[in-house]
Amino acid sequence: MITIKVQDRDLKGISNAALRKQNFLPAVFYHHHEESIPLIVDKKELQKLISSHQSVFKLSNGKMAILKSMDRDVYGTLIHLNF
Repeated sequence: MITIKVQDRDLKGISNAALRKQNFLPAVFYHHHEESIPLIVDKKELQKLISSHQSVFKLSNGKMAILKSMDRDVYGTLIHLNF
């Protein structure tokens, strides 16, 4: 099973646009009966995730996750992930 490195994201810190310029993507981990967890994913890690063709991943924070959606802008560029 592939482990994807993630970092916790401070919602009052750096903007999502600034994250994207630094080759990171904002993401959210949703879990039944728990609060959602805002995350940051390195684009290199995202490539590992996409090329693996797996549906279940382990996040570096210890959570198991399924990639639910990848949001894109009008140009097709990835802008957000939902686990």
